[in-house]
Amino acid sequence: ASHRVGWGTVFADFDNDTHLDNYVCNIQEPNRLYRGKAVADWPLVDEAPEAGVDVFWDTYCVSVGDVDNDGDLDMLVGNTNRRVNLFINNSSDVKSNNWVRLDVEGATLNRYGIGTCVEVDAGGKTQTREVRSGTNYKSQDEFTLHYGLGAHEKISEVRVYVPGGGMRVLTNMPANHRWTIYTPERMGDVNNDGMISVDEIRQAMNARTGPGGVLTPGNEIFDMDGDFDIDTADIQLMGIGVLEPTPR
Repeated sequence: ASHRVGWGTVFADFDNDTHLDNYVCNIQEPNRLYRGKAVADWPLVDEAPEAGVDVFWDTYCVSVGDVDNDGDLDMLVGNTNRRVNLFINNSSDVKSNNWVRLDVEGATLNRYGIGTCVEVDAGGKTQTREVRSGTNYKSQDEFTLHYGLGAHEKISEVRVYVPGGGMRVLTNMPANHRWTIYTPERMGDVNNDGMISVDEIRQAMNARTGPGGVLTPGNEIFDMDGDFDIDTADIQLMGIGVLEPTPR
């Protein structure tokens, strides 16, 4: 391990194997990358040179996000008095693993669902992420929550805990997609006006899949019961929303 003072640090699953990896920015010494494992080796082995991310300049800032929208995390590194480095993740390890990416969308002022905690169950393992703002030293990661799933193609359950006490449970979520998760008060309310209109119910009927059908990204707001199809049960729940608008 490094004996220098570390600055910007991220824990992220760069190879989508379900284990968080650790990238550490250093000054007076190259940056370091430690791979997460089920049982960690000790001392930790620096894999930054092998991955090509062993930046030699004085580095204070780092942020991660899927820049090229291919289902893995890329990295932006800020150096003192030099241009930033953008590292696109083309690792061979990541190609054989599955993933899911979740965008939380709230109502009114908390548009990005800051503070929302999302648990994903897959392959008998639970992974927890939180939508955070100001995630690192002078930098910000993307708001999208990223989960590496390893060899697991099925997500058994997703639990969404919203600031203020709201909760949703989702089932049958397909892997290898980017999905939008709406907080409870946003469900069915496409235009975010605090109520469900007849026109919004009509939109849901047009997006209807039937029981066990395949929900497509973009229609998640109509899946009222969270089972990843749009059927009669969802339409009926939206009808209740027309009669009882969500208070704001």
